[in-house]
Amino acid sequence: MFVASRPEEDVPNGEPALPAVRPECIHLAAEQPQRNENSCRGSVAGVSHFGDVLQYVVTVGERDLLVLTPRLESRRFGVGDNVWCSWSADDVYLFSARQADVVLAEDQH
Repeated sequence: MFVASRPEEDVPNGEPALPAVRPECIHLAAEQPQRNENSCRGSVAGVSHFGDVLQYVVTVGERDLLVLTPRLESRRFGVGDNVWCSWSADDVYLFSARQADVVLAEDQH
């Protein structure tokens, strides 16, 4: 479940919506967060080093999430590690589901 404190569009409660969270706003942890909303469990599929930033690809169900963390401030995870991704309600951007065809990439497999 996504909780958003400042939606980008006026999406009425209960209506289909698309949540979005910027990669630098997602926090990784080995332990489950205390709150259930705005979190999900996944597996690290890839790690890239970009100077002061680590980019993780975390597979959650059938989707991949990109997560950017500062190199010096974060615990390091490796490919295959199970992790929890979490984010603040202030970091959730909510869009109408009518935009799904525009913003969701189709699986190329």
